[in-house]
Amino acid sequence: YRRLNDAKKLIFHFSRVIETKKFNVIDLCNYGYWRCFDKEWSQSDFYNHGKFLDENLKSISEDQLVEITQKTGLKMRIGFFSADIIDGHSITYFLKTIISNYDKKKFEIVLVLNNTKEDKLTENFKNLVDETINISKLNNIDSVNRVRELKLDILIDLMGYTSFQRIELFKSRMAKKQALWMGYCNTTGLQNMDYIISDKNLIYENEKNLYAEHVL
Repeated sequence: YRRLNDAKKLIFHFSRVIETKKFNVIDLCNYGYWRCFDKEWSQSDFYNHGKFLDENLKSISEDQLVEITQKTGLKMRIGFFSADIIDGHSITYFLKTIISNYDKKKFEIVLVLNNTKEDKLTENFKNLVDETINISKLNNIDSVNRVRELKLDILIDLMGYTSFQRIELFKSRMAKKQALWMGYCNTTGLQNMDYIISDKNLIYENEKNLYAEHVL
């Protein structure tokens, strides 16, 4: 059904999986994503599903994790997290405008990749930023620790519920501040997702209270 883009049947089958209580994080994310094509779902439905997702994510005990530093260096360290830094993906066109033009005297940009494969575009993007890591082969504990070691001021998730998401990592907080942008344009429902970057045409003023994130 995914290959056919049959949203109704996908929603039906994911609903059945959730009803059995034998779901995983991927099921919950897929269900939330495909509901974006359902005109009957309201913003409160997305918000409630997001909170349900957050409740079912596993958090990692802090005694297994590197402490998040609260110190800020001379430059702000910004991380972009994605599994889609590959040729032809739409987010790369928007992201490239940022990483090609940022003020290197004020900012340091780090790419946190979850790509299982990398291509020429991936390499080109690596050359435009200060640092790149790939956590696609790391488990959740090692992934969170590896990102925390980067000492980021903010980590921006470019996937949300989509792609080869690692949304469960945000439950255990990888940076001082965490934000959502571009790849998924609705609430994640996560208490630890601090911001969503949007515009007035996407998020209505009277629905801002139905986002777990602070709307920027």
